[in-house]
Amino acid sequence: DGVILKDLKMDINDKAVVRRGSPALHKELGHSGNDLAIIAGDLAYTIALQTFTSLDAPASVTVRLLGRILAITHDTGVGQLKDIENATEPLPLLKEEDVLRADLLKTARYGFEAPLQVGAILCGVHDEELDRIAKVALPLGEAFQLKDDLDDLAGGTLEKSLPVVHAYHHGDQDDKSVILSALENGSSDELMHVLEKRDSIAYTQAKINRLLRQALIALDALSMRANEKEALRELAQRLLV
Repeated sequence: DGVILKDLKMDINDKAVVRRGSPALHKELGHSGNDLAIIAGDLAYTIALQTFTSLDAPASVTVRLLGRILAITHDTGVGQLKDIENATEPLPLLKEEDVLRADLLKTARYGFEAPLQVGAILCGVHDEELDRIAKVALPLGEAFQLKDDLDDLAGGTLEKSLPVVHAYHHGDQDDKSVILSALENGSSDELMHVLEKRDSIAYTQAKINRLLRQALIALDALSMRANEKEALRELAQRLLV
């Protein structure tokens, strides 16, 4: 998947060492990893577009398909830029909606909305159904990113994710000092103590649960067979365990 590989190369921007428990692509590739990861992402994305243009489908379907893919790819880039901006924004100025906006664009659109809508377009569904698919995919993608942020925190990766922003804006001056120091020095134990004290982990988990419920309610409105809906429902719940 070209966009997935382009996202993997964004680990360079994030200065990430690990992705999903394994070395990030640019680290796995060794000394020239940064250059190779960028080139691999661009090549894979080009191959993906070539694949779509060579499909045995009417021209109108191909045009519709590529238009959707390009729009989502654009938003993914905007989301990654927003994520980089958030990383450099002073924490006192960073708002929850800034974090959630980046999550929506950089994860939910390409990781969840795009795959479902691409398949639907190839099956010939109309635009109204694509809108209903988005109402399932986007909250599910946001919930997945928040769950990933919690997993990163548990693994010692410290960044300005939703629970951190929530704790900072709901903490006292001592809490704020601990959070800023932890982000600078990598003191995960002290940071986790503040997050627990300010219920920021529970707050984030509650938001994940609300987004999952929203997605599952929207799923019932899709024009799909009951067994297909059940498969998607099980997949959604399994992703967020």
